[in-house]
Parts: sequence; structure tokens; C-alpha cells
Amino acid sequence: MAYDLVYTSKIQETEDYTTITTAIKGTGKQIEQTDSGASGGNGAVASFARQFVGRPYVWGGNTHSGWDCSGFVAYVYNHFGIPMHQPTTYEEFQGQVVGPPYQEGDMLFWGARGNTYHVALALDSNTMEMAANPEQGTIIQSINSWPPAFGVRNAAMAAKVSGDSSKDNSATDSTNSDADSTNQQAKYTCQGEYDSTMAADDKWGKIWADPFSSDMITDEGTLKQALKKQIHDYPDVQYTTDGITFKDSLSCGIKNDITVGNYGYLRDRYGVDVNVRIQSFTKYLDRSTTHTSSITFGNKIFGINEWDRRESSANVALHKAPRKPETATPAPVTGDDIPTIQVPQKEDHKNEK
Repeated sequence: MAYDLVYTSKIQETEDYTTITTAIKGTGKQIEQTDSGASGGNGAVASFARQFVGRPYVWGGNTHSGWDCSGFVAYVYNHFGIPMHQPTTYEEFQGQVVGPPYQEGDMLFWGARGNTYHVALALDSNTMEMAANPEQGTIIQSINSWPPAFGVRNAAMAAKVSGDSSKDNSATDSTNSDADSTNQQAKYTCQGEYDSTMAADDKWGKIWADPFSSDMITDEGTLKQALKKQIHDYPDVQYTTDGITFKDSLSCGIKNDITVGNYGYLRDRYGVDVNVRIQSFTKYLDRSTTHTSSITFGNKIFGINEWDRRESSANVALHKAPRKPETATPAPVTGDDIPTIQVPQKEDHKNEK
């Protein structure tokens, strides 16, 4: 698709500017804390959980060969003799709700209580481990990179972490441990911020994306490249225009290539250059049809069933298209449309002699 002006007789547009972000902050690999007080306990639970980093995510799974978020947490708890099972909506009621700073062994939840959708295990007051998704598997990341809605502290787990089987002593120890942990800040091998060029534009300014963190990054240059990829500094668009006009848009003889998958740039109403691809091309082979071939291009297909809907619409249009040219029906004639003709009157010969 050439980077050219396209003069079109008709166009249907869908634009979404709500997804735009122009700035982001991020951190690389977290530096291990040497102060045991930051862990909120003796570290046995965190040490056991850390060995499973990289294990695959399997929906509904609950073993180290593959688990989902609640299956991973249940596995760790059961290892230490604390009965636990999926799903998150069960686990979130197996203890007392707590807020930050969290301690080793706390369960961290996302979503409203009674309707949670994700859970992680706190390794200390700064770090958590979770079965994230099929792409990432089991990972460790900073709690600040994705703060949970709330935490749950299980009394039996708190006792294991503190090394005391007494619930009351466990609560006292965890309180002291949390007080110490607040004095220790998380440290990272690198951290930084990336601003899109649009961030300096008064029309946009800084629209912050969710913070980014990766335990695989240890240098600032690599982090900046990763942050740049997280920015969405362009609108999601989809346009449909008549195919004939699109292809033959230029007087100088250049023709746009309308092969599906080809890409080019489209400048939107705010002057943002958007990289778009040709998504589909509808061509009517029946010469008698009144429909015009059309082309759809953009960087997003709007709607889950967009392809099916588009194909269905095309089929309906083809079935409705007349096979033979129809005779145009003239508009109704009114008295005002009939010209008046003056005819000379003949003389009455009956009176002649």
C-alpha cells in the first residue's frame, strides 16, 4: 500500500483513542535483599517456591508439571502441611485480609473480594511469585509493578514462616517483621522511564501506561527498548473505502497494491501516522450489481466476530444483488410538470350563412 493521498467517494471509519499511552516507567531484575527481615520470616517458604520459576501455566492444573495461579499457591501451602485448594474464590477466605507491607507466605489477590480472578504468593514485602499466563509461565516480579487489590494472611502459614506454632506469637512476630521491612526499599539492577514524542505535544501530554518490570533485564539500554515496545502511542483504527477509488487514486499513474497483508501509513485527524495493514478486499464479480467493491484496512479488527459479520454481510449483499439490469421507474408526474400548450380556437361555422 503506497504512502499516498487517497481520494474516496465514501468511507466508513472506526477509531478508538482510549488506548493511547505516551509514557511508562519500569524496572529490571530486582536485587536480592540480604536482610532476612525483609522476607517476613525465615525464608523457607520463599526458598521452596523460587525453585519453580519457569514451570508452565496450565489452566486448572495443580502440580509442578503445570498449574494455574490458584493451583500454584495451593501446591506451596499443601507442601507445608496447610490444606489449600483451588479456585481463588476459595483461597481468598482462608485467612485475614491484610494490606501492604505483605510478608512471606501471604496470598495476594486481584479483583473484588468474592469475585477475585488472580492470586500470587508473597515471597517478601517487595516480591511475589505467580503462575502468570501460558506465555510467561511461573514468574517472579515486584509487587509494586502490579499492586494487588488485597492480601490474605493465613494463620497456619504465618506460624510456619515465623517458626512458631503459636498463632498469637506468630501474629506478634509478623508485626515486628513487617515493621522492619518497611525500612528496606526494593532495589533493581536498572530502572528508567520512556516518553513518546507525543508526550511533549500539548494535545496529549503524558498518559501513563501500567508500570513494567522484567527479571530478565539487567541493563538500562535493554530496559528502554522494552519500555518503548509497551507504549501504545497511536489510535486503534479501521477504515473501509471503495476499492476502485483506492486503487486508482493518483493521477500520476501510481496504483496502490491492494493485496491483503500489505501495509502503509495513514495520517489521522490529529496528525498521528498510524501503521495500517490491508485486512480484506470485497470484490463483486456480478457486473449487474449496483454494489461497489470495497477495501478494509487498519491496525485492529473491531469485534470478536468481525470477520464472520463481514463475510455474512457480503453474502447478503450478493444474494440481494439483481442479476439483470432493472428498468428505472419514472417518478410520479404532477400537474406542474406538464407544459401548457396554447391551441388557437376555431371559429363556430354554424352561424355562418
